[in-house]
Amino acid sequence: MAEALVKAGADIVLGTHAHVQLGAGYLGSAFVDYGLGNLAFDDTRPPETYSGSLVITVTGRHIDSFTWRPALIDSGLPIPESGAEATAAVTRWDGLRGCTDLSAEPGASTASSSSETAPFTGPDIGTLPDPKAGSPGTTKKAQRATRGS
Repeated sequence: MAEALVKAGADIVLGTHAHVQLGAGYLGSAFVDYGLGNLAFDDTRPPETYSGSLVITVTGRHIDSFTWRPALIDSGLPIPESGAEATAAVTRWDGLRGCTDLSAEPGASTASSSSETAPFTGPDIGTLPDPKAGSPGTTKKAQRATRGS
């Protein structure tokens, strides 16, 4: 699914609900994390207790950088790690990339003009239902037309 989303133009894809951390990195120029793990959870054994925060810096549609800030769940809540424990946790997190199709460095975009979807522009506000209209199907344009304006 991540590949299809990136080909459609997604710049960041984040997976959830695995309850364990999964690999993260670049799929072309997009950043993908297949699973962030748990932020807070009542399990008391790894790997379910591995936690953390993902920080992604973006300029426009360009991923400038990403950082994993590790934590360990204790008594159901994440406790940020520091020092040697944090270094080991980041190394473990980086190692999860080896089981994926992701790379540590960005590559060329896999989206193309034929695969990328058009940006969302929202509805034409002239065709939205008028809350002051008598019937739910009446639009502002239709009201103006029936009043001769």
